[in-house]
Amino acid sequence: MSLWDEAASAFRGLLKAGDKSQSVMLVTTVNPKLFGGNLYLNSTQGTRFFFDTSISEIAEFVSSIGSTPPEDYTCVDTLEGVKKKELVSIGDLNTFISNSNEQTQEADFLCKAQIVGVIQKNGWFFVSCTGCHKKLEKRGTSLDCSRCATSDVTGVVRFRVELAVDDGKDSATFVVFDKEMN
Repeated sequence: MSLWDEAASAFRGLLKAGDKSQSVMLVTTVNPKLFGGNLYLNSTQGTRFFFDTSISEIAEFVSSIGSTPPEDYTCVDTLEGVKKKELVSIGDLNTFISNSNEQTQEADFLCKAQIVGVIQKNGWFFVSCTGCHKKLEKRGTSLDCSRCATSDVTGVVRFRVELAVDDGKDSATFVVFDKEMN
């Protein structure tokens, strides 16, 4: 399951504050996607988490499988690896990228810059299938997915935007996709 933005923060807070012996978690309003034959669940703005066994659905599920709560699980804070998010300039980012090779580990940076323009010539958008991400075809009043062989599917808009940014000293083009623009 992939959790983004507020959903990730809310989940981390629940793990840190709650009873860590619960065996069932109820997650609502996720976006299921098949990729490479695997099912992925991505959070949405409406995603909520429930660990409380007083919720009838959770209590019913636990009793139906005849399970007892396991020993406490370990709460892993994924931000522990990032000791400090460094504030860098666009020039610093360019230097880092220029000096990096393909084996370089991911790094997190904060770059304070102003969006000074939207570059329209390389942008694109399309409505894709929520199942396989292929571009949907409009047939009459329906959207069809030729890969999933399903008619009247729900689509999601996918897009690519290039932003001209400036930090007062240097400028660059940042490429942004889909949810990062919301």
